[in-house]
Amino acid sequence: MNAQQIARLELALSRGNLTGVTSTYHLLRNEMGAAAPSKKQIASFMNSKPSVQINQTTKSVAGKKNVIGPMIPPPVPLGWCACDTAFIPVCYNPVDKKRYSAVCVYICGLTKYLYVHPATMGNNDRPLSTQSRAGFQEFIR
Repeated sequence: MNAQQIARLELALSRGNLTGVTSTYHLLRNEMGAAAPSKKQIASFMNSKPSVQINQTTKSVAGKKNVIGPMIPPPVPLGWCACDTAFIPVCYNPVDKKRYSAVCVYICGLTKYLYVHPATMGNNDRPLSTQSRAGFQEFIR
């Protein structure tokens, strides 16, 4: 790499624009044209910098509302919990005579404790929201 390419990569590093090899390559290619460093040169530059290797939040083009980042929970079990619903192929349970077609997954952000709660669909007396609440109560218990 020549001095101009190294200087431009250092500038991108100081601005926090080194989010990945391909994105940096296209950014520099638009600015520098054919004089831009190759993807291999950018990768070797990024590998030599320990500050680039840490977990960084992504940059957002549209503003802070679209920025995502790592979830770092408080140092308390069940301080932050996450829940998601997944649909599965229909399974019949001969014991309780129910057809299960969804599961609710609960996870503690700190301890990574995971609980999977089965859920049925199409019950008027027990909608999915009621089953999700019951699953969350079981998760906390």
